[in-house]
Amino acid sequence: MNNYWVKKTVGGLLLVISSLSFVNDSYSYSRENYGAHSMIYPDMPEVDIEELFSKSSALGIAYLRLDVQLSSIFVQEDAPPEWEPMDIIVDLAGKYGVQILGTLTSMPDWAGNCPSGEAAYDPNFCPPADYDQWAKWIAMIVGRYKGDIHYWEVWNEPNEYTCTSTACEGFFYGDASEYAQLLSTTYDAIKAADSSANILIAGVFMPLDHEDLSEWLQEVAENAPDKFDIANIHVRDDLDKLPDMVAEFIEMFSSIGFDGPVWVSEHGYTSDPNYQTDKNYKNGLISQAEYYASSINDILDNGVDKVFVTLRDNDELEAADVAEGLLAQVIDDQTTGEVTFIEKPSYIAVQELINADASATPTPTPTPSPAPGECDAKSITAASELSLARGESEEVTVTVKGDNDCFSEGVTVKAKIKKGKKFIKIPAKTAETDKNGEATFTITAGNKKGNAKVLFTSDGLKATLNVKVGKE
Repeated sequence: MNNYWVKKTVGGLLLVISSLSFVNDSYSYSRENYGAHSMIYPDMPEVDIEELFSKSSALGIAYLRLDVQLSSIFVQEDAPPEWEPMDIIVDLAGKYGVQILGTLTSMPDWAGNCPSGEAAYDPNFCPPADYDQWAKWIAMIVGRYKGDIHYWEVWNEPNEYTCTSTACEGFFYGDASEYAQLLSTTYDAIKAADSSANILIAGVFMPLDHEDLSEWLQEVAENAPDKFDIANIHVRDDLDKLPDMVAEFIEMFSSIGFDGPVWVSEHGYTSDPNYQTDKNYKNGLISQAEYYASSINDILDNGVDKVFVTLRDNDELEAADVAEGLLAQVIDDQTTGEVTFIEKPSYIAVQELINADASATPTPTPTPSPAPGECDAKSITAASELSLARGESEEVTVTVKGDNDCFSEGVTVKAKIKKGKKFIKIPAKTAETDKNGEATFTITAGNKKGNAKVLFTSDGLKATLNVKVGKE
């Protein structure tokens, strides 16, 4: 790509869009719901790594997903670990106030159980030859960083690979049972080193034959039961297809008995019009910005807890994926590899989205002050979970109490769907408490399976209800 073209085109557009707004709707998510798929690697120049952390902090995200490459730590078989590159990254995360989602990946060149024969392959994508050794390495890494990294992902996109007589393709040269062994071994090693750590299954993508993923997850679950805390998916598609894709992912995990949190650790849409597939978003840089301004919260609205958007462009990816990032990059020094990162319109759009969400506060409803001797509201409670069949309705009671558990009568309670608007509806979103301090809301499930979250509020008090919509 021509450097002058990038600087002039991207920079010029930024000047044009500085007075435009991409976000039209009011949302109510916090920065905790947003992350970036950073593609920060330990062999990058330190100045570039720091700039990416700085850009991430300014963007407003809470999390950065990045590789913790064992091949960069355990470089030689008989040599001590090389911690410095990863130490630098962890220190920068602290400096810029960003949490790391550490993807444990990249087998040391000499330590894998790699394909036999003449096929070309990348040794970093091989499963371990010695799982006991792998477990020791994981324990060393987690033990070193347990005060700084609290979320660990076990590999990346292991759910499909092929090996022919000439070459192997994919990011993990093993089948579902092999990945299950990797997942189980890694989970146990992490928990032994840090029992409070949160473990994500590797991010999976949706293959052309969706049943392939469903069968892969079933086999992993059978061979590594209860060996992850957070489901992890990669979401890329036309905007209007995202809710159904997310719902299908969630249903697959539900079918293996997992109903916990779901993260999207990769979400991307290119700014290159040659590869923009959504007919409504095919106008290059501006269309990418408009797409992200809608897609990220659409995903959160459909039962996902966090979304990681692609942070930077990467010329090493397939052509269709090169320009997914919020930041374009221009190589400044061919010798050192140092680059300049340029904010695209999509960076501004996502920054605006996060800032709008972080600053959004509901307009308070005036509540008459109670007369002396009445029960001032001090607490609000509701059931924490509700299961509904598709099309089913059920009443939920919210109770408001004051000091000494007195009942607060005549208090206005509001209900708001925080996530999963596609799956449930609440016809009446306000109600007043009766003499027993109770306000009643009817929640109706839609025709699709999925998870939703409802927030009940009253004069600064809050209660949350998680709703699961399942089969009839």
